[in-house]
Amino acid sequence: MQNCHRKIVLSVVAIFCIVLFLIAYFGGFTPTNDGVVEYIEQALICIHSGTLYPCSEIYQTKPFIWHCGAINAIVLSLKLFHSVTPLMYVYAILQTTLAYLIYNIGEKLTNNFWISFIAMLLFVCYPNNWGAHTTLLSEIPMLFLSLLAIRLFLYNKISTTLLCGAIFAVANWFRPIAIIFICALILYSIINQKKKDVLRHSVAMIGAYVAVILLIGSACYLRTGHFVYQNESFWYNMADDAYDGATTDPHYGEPLFKKGTPRYVENMQQYDCFELNEIWKQRCMTWLKSHPLTYLSKVPDRLYYMYRNDIDNLIAFLPNKTNAENNYILIPLRHLASEFTQMTAIQHFALFQTIVYWFILLLALAAIPFTRRRNSLSLIIVALGTLAIVLSVQGETRFKAPLMPFIFIMAATTIVQIFTRYAKRKSRLD
Repeated sequence: MQNCHRKIVLSVVAIFCIVLFLIAYFGGFTPTNDGVVEYIEQALICIHSGTLYPCSEIYQTKPFIWHCGAINAIVLSLKLFHSVTPLMYVYAILQTTLAYLIYNIGEKLTNNFWISFIAMLLFVCYPNNWGAHTTLLSEIPMLFLSLLAIRLFLYNKISTTLLCGAIFAVANWFRPIAIIFICALILYSIINQKKKDVLRHSVAMIGAYVAVILLIGSACYLRTGHFVYQNESFWYNMADDAYDGATTDPHYGEPLFKKGTPRYVENMQQYDCFELNEIWKQRCMTWLKSHPLTYLSKVPDRLYYMYRNDIDNLIAFLPNKTNAENNYILIPLRHLASEFTQMTAIQHFALFQTIVYWFILLLALAAIPFTRRRNSLSLIIVALGTLAIVLSVQGETRFKAPLMPFIFIMAATTIVQIFTRYAKRKSRLD
């Protein structure tokens, strides 16, 4: 039976990989403002300077440090192939492996083939997961590394725990989210293990994590004179919301450095990114100390904006995506009845994806009563991750991407519970 299950799982994974390859081949690269204006542009600056990202020229010309691992992946692709196209196929393979990791983690947590298999199917059949690899943003490599680290931690061996911590540090290099997973794993261990085991594994994981961070940061320091191991945009993002009159929406279409907000700095070009970061930090800290309740009152709206939909990667299917600024999809939800027949095909597709997403969210919420100590990791990660994100940045919908695999596991738990109860009820009636 196990061999049969394994063949089924690997067949689904293989089909998913083929589909992603076909989407990359026929759809091509999907330009985004971050991916083209920042990632590729900054990668070209580093290639011109003959070094990795970040480099000294970046410090002087850009307001903050972007996601180092993601940009260096583009640097490598451009240097080797003079194109980013091969990287799409690498990310497609990582996305495919993510599906298997979701299955594997789900099986380890629940000891139930059907929960883990359905969680994987939800991930594979979820439309918003079909185009992410064509944007070349940081989510896919970060998620692949993070889930790999989590799976290694669940082996409950010191050797794999050390490797887990090291991989988390590399995941952070692509996108800083690992600390949420580390805290969740420690809390999960406290709930499920003996105190002695929790301490040993926590120290091993954090020790390896810090060691690799020191290694990455020190290598950057030797190259550039600055210790940088991940993106440095926290205070830049915070400055978009830490002032009187700031709204909680993501501020699309507004100037990035609007006069009268903390982000605006007179003669900005005279400062490097580290000096700007310190200016924003001081301004934000001053406002936050005086307005803590005002800031906390924005959390519900941030939660809404982050979870309202999940259609960011559907732009891969736009009929014309040559202009990055036009690569977005809007659904007229407030006027859906009157505008439904005028909507484009991609808008109808996005509406379908939104309905699927809301249904999965409801299933995930319904799994909370079924959560037990052994399978509590998914709930812990979603809860901690949501809280950390809405407390620190405005609620862009793609910021929840690191949490979605665990939402799929929770949704699958509910589906299996429904069918199990139905089967028991039917057997009693028979």
